[in-house]
Amino acid sequence: MRLSPQASGGDPSAFLAYNPRLSSAPATMKQGIHPNYQPVIFLDTASNHAFLSRSAIDTKGRETMQWSNGKEYPVVKVEVSSESHSFYTGKQKIMDTAGRVEKFKRRYTRKKTA
Repeated sequence: MRLSPQASGGDPSAFLAYNPRLSSAPATMKQGIHPNYQPVIFLDTASNHAFLSRSAIDTKGRETMQWSNGKEYPVVKVEVSSESHSFYTGKQKIMDTAGRVEKFKRRYTRKKTA
């Protein structure tokens, strides 16, 4: 069961008294050791589909592209995304599973003795 200020009758001070770590100011992170978390455009080269997300990937020396909001963002090219992967598109290649099953059955089924 997770407690929340609403569970304590709507009084946030009762909730903070239960968990004193929440009442203190948030801890600041050390400067200079964390990667820069910034907006990046991921471009699927297979389907030419782009989406804007945030990433900590190194963007030094990467090309930039203008997004629909008019701002320039670095571009990370990917070969496969949900727009081009066969699992998500429903265009899966159906392999010859019947032939493989038959081969397995021939190889490993016991023959009846008379």
